[in-house]
Amino acid sequence: MTFDAELNGHHFIVDAEERVGGRDLGPRPKGLVLSALAG
Repeated sequence: MTFDAELNGHHFIVDAEERVGGRDLGPRPKGLVLSALAG
């Protein structure tokens, strides 16, 4: 469930919680989208 992405020269990792199969290496997809909408 880990996504390694680069956008406009910035690198980030999006991941799910361990309890649902992720490795908890970065923010959750939903939280990232909500942050983008707020900012």
